[in-house]
Formats: sequence, C-alpha cells, structure tokens
Amino acid sequence: MAALDRYNDNLTNPRPPGTGCHGWLMSTATLGIMSGKDPHEIHDDVRRVIPTGTRRISDREIQDAISKAMSDHNGGTFTPRPRPAPAVQDGQAALRRIIDQAKIMTEVDLWESSPIRLLEAP
Repeated sequence: MAALDRYNDNLTNPRPPGTGCHGWLMSTATLGIMSGKDPHEIHDDVRRVIPTGTRRISDREIQDAISKAMSDHNGGTFTPRPRPAPAVQDGQAALRRIIDQAKIMTEVDLWESSPIRLLEAP
C-alpha cells in the first residue's frame, strides 16, 4: 500500500518540464507499476496532471517511462491503445460544408455567430 500512497503523492506534486520532470516521470511510473496500477491508467494520470513547462512532454516519453518501469519490475512492456481516428479528416472541407448548409457565407460570419470565441480574431 505504501507504493500506491507514494504514487498518489507524486501525482499531487508534478514537476514542470525543465525542472526535474524526467525524474518525476520515472518515479511516478515506477510507483504506479509497483502498486499494481494498469499502465493505461498511469499514462492517463500522468498526462492529466503534468504541468506545462519549457517543453512539451510527449506521449512517447510517458510510454517509455512506463515501459522502463514495467521491464524493471515485471519484465513486460507497455503497449499504448491505438489512437482513435479523428472525427474530421479534412477540416477545410468540413468547414466549407458547414458554411454551404447555413446562412453563414464566410469564416467571419461563422466566428461572429459562435457563442464561444475560440480565436481572438477570425
């Protein structure tokens, strides 16, 4: 049970990239594996709590840390779930179809009619 408590403690104190994040990532992955957590759950937990820093931590870096922890403690490797296909394959074509079906004639019209402003300017 001590490994699980330490794992949860690590998740509450993540290190931003550039300030000891790699060591934090390795220890969190190791504690997760030692506590018997599912590798996918460890990956999701780490991705959820990791703060922004001087660089972006890739999914691959997280997967490598989990695989290293698994090979050190269980003799296995982490195989990530396949990434789901994007809902929209061609963003420009989808935008054009939306515009063609509505009273919206341009991107500016779409931007103006949106209740949520995702961009500062059209």
